[in-house]
Amino acid sequence: MPPAPPDETPSETPEGGVRPEPAPPPVIGAPAWDPIPEPTHRTISEGGSAWLIPFYLLFRPGFFFLRYGAACPIGVTLVLLWVAAVSGTADRLEIQFVTNPEAIRTVGVDTSWAVFWAFALGVSFCSMGVIALLRVGWYWLRLLMCGVRKPSFGVAMNLFTLSSMIMSLPSVAYFAWATSAFDTPREYHEHDSLWVLVVGGAFVLAALWSIWSSYRGVRAVFDAKRLPTVIWFLILPWIAQLLMTAVGFIVMWFAVGVTPPDLDNPKTYESELYTFDYPGNWSVDDAGTAIADGGRMVITPDIQDAMIRIDVYEPTDEPADELDIAADGFNDETDFTLTPGAPIARIGAWEGVGRRYQAHHTDGGDYIAELLVVELTEWYNADILLLYLPADEPVIRAGIDHVLDSLKMHTPDRKPTSLADAYHITSGPVRALIPGNWSWSTRSSGGSRTEEIYHSLEVYPHAEGILRIMQYATDQTLEEEVQRTIEQRIGSLEILSRAPTATWGSLKGAGEAVRYKLEDGSEYRLTVVIAPAGEGRVIEVQRQVSVAAQPVVDPGYMFIEKTLEIE
Repeated sequence: MPPAPPDETPSETPEGGVRPEPAPPPVIGAPAWDPIPEPTHRTISEGGSAWLIPFYLLFRPGFFFLRYGAACPIGVTLVLLWVAAVSGTADRLEIQFVTNPEAIRTVGVDTSWAVFWAFALGVSFCSMGVIALLRVGWYWLRLLMCGVRKPSFGVAMNLFTLSSMIMSLPSVAYFAWATSAFDTPREYHEHDSLWVLVVGGAFVLAALWSIWSSYRGVRAVFDAKRLPTVIWFLILPWIAQLLMTAVGFIVMWFAVGVTPPDLDNPKTYESELYTFDYPGNWSVDDAGTAIADGGRMVITPDIQDAMIRIDVYEPTDEPADELDIAADGFNDETDFTLTPGAPIARIGAWEGVGRRYQAHHTDGGDYIAELLVVELTEWYNADILLLYLPADEPVIRAGIDHVLDSLKMHTPDRKPTSLADAYHITSGPVRALIPGNWSWSTRSSGGSRTEEIYHSLEVYPHAEGILRIMQYATDQTLEEEVQRTIEQRIGSLEILSRAPTATWGSLKGAGEAVRYKLEDGSEYRLTVVIAPAGEGRVIEVQRQVSVAAQPVVDPGYMFIEKTLEIE
């Protein structure tokens, strides 16, 4: 017969206390009642030196987590969790520089370290809750799968966070160094790719080391089963890390698709129009580089999906209009369609009027185009066009800047006189050939052509100058007429030199050549020759030209002088 249950009314002890209730009898066939004690992790409170904490974390992780890690204050853990989040955000930004540079440029991270750090700190702070919930939660679940009974979430967060410092702290320190060594994040990402590869490999080793440290911490702090712990905290995390690293390198390799420009072995290109240095593994197409042939130069990286194209030409409109003309011409000449984007004012060392474009190819590819119109001289413009895939930009930008920073375009200060397409003019008693890019006008008074008492032909060069040929009646001497013309044209301006001259072409008479200075400091030459034309008339020639424009204007004057006919 089973024993009777005890009296449910507690009895008093002789000392006046309350006697505890007896434990319930065991139930036949049921397991013994065995409550799980708290905490379920181990710690030690003595030993070690605080100065050696980094050494313990790296080389004695079991002791580190028993002595310091498991009992780390929650405030310290949260700060270090933020550091881990900053490291992860910075790494993701680095990947975006290669795989999605347009998004990086939109945010403004590529041009300012201040924006880079503000973005990394802000995003990581906002993502700390997600990290704690997902990554630390997964860490806690793995502890359960390794046989740990009621693992402390706080201790799990300590082990996860502190072991991740093996990679996170060097990563943040490295980006801090890059901030001091390079002016902008873009400059850093255009740095030597071999160095970046070495650093990336070091961080992979650090990640594998942090996994080993975490495994040793779990084995020391928790009563986890050995084989599941090896699988869940060592082998599988190592495999996952190596796979993610391999996938990351493959994605970045195919995203870039181009080797870095060889700036250690640059080549130099020289021609009548262009001089520049370019990377040793790039090529140059110099067909048509003379201005007469269109002035086009094409520099191509070691892939066909990028190019630098430069055109030098004589403009017909303002730079903003020339920009639209160049964009339309590119659409017509190629299989691209340009969609206008943000305006730009500089490409490399060159300034002008420009714009960025989305360039869509007919085969479905989407490119970036940058087009800049540069005013080289009064007579020449240059169109600088860049075309590249967005993912290629971080790699080829250093080569582009190298080319454009060294580029020199040797254009004349002034447009040359065009003698090949000269044309005939007849004005009053004057017949002559005029350079094709010069203009002229005439005026006269009197009766028929043979009875005119005054006639003036004015020829306008394409640069600073004017040629006047006049016929008129006078009762003054030739010398007096010469001096009167000089006084009219020069007035009180400073005369630098003067010399007599008596001929111009077939004309012979009196004359003088004067060099004088304008108020703005520019110098001019005025040559006046006056010859008798019969019946009280004279022929006067005034040849005026800027000293700076003489090299391109004087050939035209000499051409007219040789072909001039006067009745």
